[in-house]
Amino acid sequence: MQELPAWKGTLKNALLNEWEVEQYAVGDWILPIYETWAFPIVCTAAYLLMIFAGPKYMKDKTRFELRKPMMIWSFMLAVFSILGAVRTSAVMLVAFQTGGLHTVVCDPIFYHGPITHFWCGLFSFSKFLEYIDTVFIVLRKQNLIFLHWYHHITVAFVTGLIYSSQYGGGWIFVTVNFIIHSLMYSYYALKAAGIKLPRALALVITISQIAQMIIGCAVMYGIVVWGDEYGCPSSPVHKISGSVMYASYLALFANFFYKTYIVGKKAKQGQQKKVSDSSQQFRMEVDDREMNGGSLRKRA
Repeated sequence: MQELPAWKGTLKNALLNEWEVEQYAVGDWILPIYETWAFPIVCTAAYLLMIFAGPKYMKDKTRFELRKPMMIWSFMLAVFSILGAVRTSAVMLVAFQTGGLHTVVCDPIFYHGPITHFWCGLFSFSKFLEYIDTVFIVLRKQNLIFLHWYHHITVAFVTGLIYSSQYGGGWIFVTVNFIIHSLMYSYYALKAAGIKLPRALALVITISQIAQMIIGCAVMYGIVVWGDEYGCPSSPVHKISGSVMYASYLALFANFFYKTYIVGKKAKQGQQKKVSDSSQQFRMEVDDREMNGGSLRKRA
């Protein structure tokens, strides 16, 4: 067997050796919250109250700026997501090379194996912490769309179901989500810091989110096809909730993309054309009156 170059060997060891913090059994304190589901239910009830009562409360209040807290919050989630993406994807790549796609989709070792047990536990719990994203939207009096809060609630509960029951699909779901959130929260942090970013970057993030939902739908299809008979742990609730979740996300994100980047772009171009045509007509009228020695009165 050909030996790896020194730098590649060092990089491989750095990626695959378990860090000291990753040896901490996070599952010992995260898994119990899914035994009664009291914590998720209480958190989500408070979240729903904020969603529907918050905008009404803020209606006649001055909006909060909150740029610095939002920048810090987004930066923290960006760092968390980047680290999670690097660690879980490195192990997933090795699992794919040794066991193929079936191992990556179905093998429950992800939930208790080295490195990944730590990150999948924190990932599950972080979905409830991400409810704080909506707090910023409400306090800043920004538009709170259905896609935003529906996504937060459903992903928190389905992730908890998959993690607590060690169902198939978790490895890909967690890793891909870490990767997308690395981009998304880095973008939010930079925007909150006042750094001007190209609009194309927001387009790339939305497209990557749609790609994530397509991957999710494909994985759920694989779980349904393989099932328990082929060593892919699942349940009817898992198959239905996971499939409905990803299919609805795909439809909602595709609709968001269409309205924002296709319809919105056409409307903007139409408005610019209308302004351009009006300006051209105005200039022609000025030229015509000047040629005839007339005067141009200011329009009302």
